[in-house]
Amino acid sequence: MNELKILHTSDWHLGVTSWIGSRPVDRTSEILEALNEIYSKTLEFQPDIVLITGDVLHVRSNPSAESVESIIKYLKNFSDVAPVVMVLGNHDWKGLRSLKELKLENLRIVDKPEVLELTGKRGQRIKVFPLPYVETSSLISRIDNRDERIGKLHFEIEKLMKYYEREATADWNIMVAHVLVDGLKISGIEKKTELVMKRQMFPGAMDYIALGHFHGMLRILETPPTCYCGSPIYFDFGELKERKGALMIKLIKGEEPQIDKIETNVKKLKVVRLRSKGLKALEELEEEIRGFDGYVKVILDDRDLIGEIFGRFENVVKIDWKREETEIPHQDMEAKGIDFFGMYEEFVKTRYPEISDEMLKEMKKILEEVEE
Repeated sequence: MNELKILHTSDWHLGVTSWIGSRPVDRTSEILEALNEIYSKTLEFQPDIVLITGDVLHVRSNPSAESVESIIKYLKNFSDVAPVVMVLGNHDWKGLRSLKELKLENLRIVDKPEVLELTGKRGQRIKVFPLPYVETSSLISRIDNRDERIGKLHFEIEKLMKYYEREATADWNIMVAHVLVDGLKISGIEKKTELVMKRQMFPGAMDYIALGHFHGMLRILETPPTCYCGSPIYFDFGELKERKGALMIKLIKGEEPQIDKIETNVKKLKVVRLRSKGLKALEELEEEIRGFDGYVKVILDDRDLIGEIFGRFENVVKIDWKREETEIPHQDMEAKGIDFFGMYEEFVKTRYPEISDEMLKEMKKILEEVEE
């Protein structure tokens, strides 16, 4: 068989609540709607293999029963269509390993590097080379110096990539990884990782390399075709310019790959910068977001409007307060009577403008107790 069809999906983050600290929003229903769209397109596409590149859950410890039940449902749905290979990401609950006990014939859940040999839906001989999210401690012993630790980690990954290159002997050779590639920035809901792979590290013998962790749709290499498929929905305003959904890939020997996007119908994000103050700023905001049913972030100068905006506009989920920067010479601080907590309070109000006065009072009590 000289053709292989792949469905590539990733970073579902079931169980996530966005904008904690301002206006928390449980995103479960939106994610499930997007997954239904992706599954519907999968049924039409009829892939030979389904690749899931990590972070299907958002909470790494004690995920909700509802989230786990949804994972099981969609893994079963996809595995009814074609063989499924899923690598674990940095958010994924380690208990997902136990889903191997579901004994779904077409499901492989991978939590460590290994070579998988399987048969595609139309009988293709496929080798899959996984790279789940790498815990530093799983590959190297404790090294206190960060540069040495990262250097050793890259050395071990390079050895693994060379091994994968030698083993790529099947009709179709696919790599599946949850990793960040150099030059990319991860979403605000992601944690920083020490392992950042360089593009030249990926094995050239692969027919396709499926990546997860970065939430946008992005092809980072032409040869071998190497893609992030993106997350099913927008999770954070740092993803404003990204496209959301999944990828359908059609590979034919000797031809350019055909990569089609499944763009999910999800709530959009919008950032509004208000330069006016008072009533005029509220009128300006109302005009800007009239008819917009997505999520809004507001950047403003007038901090007094924060409570009014949150109370009046339900789809405003985050507010950043921008104030004029005033340089205060260090030697004047004591003379002006600015104590430690006063400085800290000013910082917190600037960074988290929605914080309540009651919370600040409690923080002051704690600091005073520590000082005593």
